Amino acid sequence: MEKSQKVSLIAMAIALFSIGLLLVNNLSLQSDLRNLNMKLSEQSEILKSSNSELQTSHALIESQNEHITKIDHLISIQNESISQLGHITSIQNESISQLGHITSIQNESITQLQDKIRSIDNRTNSPVNNPVPPKSLGLVGWWSGDGHATDSTGIHPGTISDSVTFTSGKLGLAFSLNGIDSYVSLGALGINNENNAFSITSWIKPDLTTVKDTLSHRIVAEGANTTGFGNGEFFTNISLASFKGPGAIEVQIGATQTWSQEEFTNPVITPGKWTFVAVTYDGSKTPDGIKVYVDGIKQATVSAGSGFTGTSIPRDEWSIGADSSGSNHSYFFAGSIDETKIFDCVLTYTGIQEEFHGHSVNKC
Repeated sequence: MEKSQKVSLIAMAIALFSIGLLLVNNLSLQSDLRNLNMKLSEQSEILKSSNSELQTSHALIESQNEHITKIDHLISIQNESISQLGHITSIQNESISQLGHITSIQNESITQLQDKIRSIDNRTNSPVNNPVPPKSLGLVGWWSGDGHATDSTGIHPGTISDSVTFTSGKLGLAFSLNGIDSYVSLGALGINNENNAFSITSWIKPDLTTVKDTLSHRIVAEGANTTGFGNGEFFTNISLASFKGPGAIEVQIGATQTWSQEEFTNPVITPGKWTFVAVTYDGSKTPDGIKVYVDGIKQATVSAGSGFTGTSIPRDEWSIGADSSGSNHSYFFAGSIDETKIFDCVLTYTGIQEEFHGHSVNKC
């Protein structure tokens, strides 16, 4: 074979080999393309799924936004309702305030009308618009001084001396006493010896002379402690006196010109001012059995006198504004006395507070 033929054969062989390689490479490329298309198809499916999920998410977000908008609208409506409710409450409060003012005016008018009615009946012995409490074993008598000396319980009517007049009181009218010969006789109340418990409450407004002088001035008294007026007989009194200075409250329990237990407070009374005075005694014949309250506050007391050293002869003659023993009177009070009550028992601290604050007490 010639050399040129060999070369041609070799060239042909190389060409065939190259074609084979190209075919192999082409097959490999086709396989790679198929794999790539499969992967692209998978990615496309994934993308489609993602888009579907995104669309669902967008729909949910839009739904949530719609709900939020509705909630905001409801909140706005609630805030408007609250504002309107606040306005209504303000109107109600204003109405209540106006009603309270009207009620206050009505009460004041009623009080003024009652005072006018009482003033018309000013020196009579029949009650006028006087509240009558229910009868009780505790409350013995209640002398309001509302233009008369009638006992509001209806049991122990008082008798006024000619010089007693009436003036504006702590409640309604009050007894006006001149300090010379004015008093109110109460008669017998069933409390006649030192073994009987009692409580006495009263509003007082003493004149300057009653507070400043050195004498005793009776607020309420039973019997007398003056020589020759029932010596040895039971007596008791609540008075204004001078002890460590003018304006002290004095309590005496004893037998006339024989023996007596005395208790004094410090100066606590101011002239020209209404003051609530209460005294309780438990019948124990001991200094500790006597208690004194001023404007509802229990007062410390100092003991004096001979003490509970004997037994008195029973006596039962009570009065307001002076000692009382038959037709003889002394130690007169100058000023005003109102709403005097006497009990045959010991008022509790709560009861005294009730009386001080204007709530009537009928039992101990």
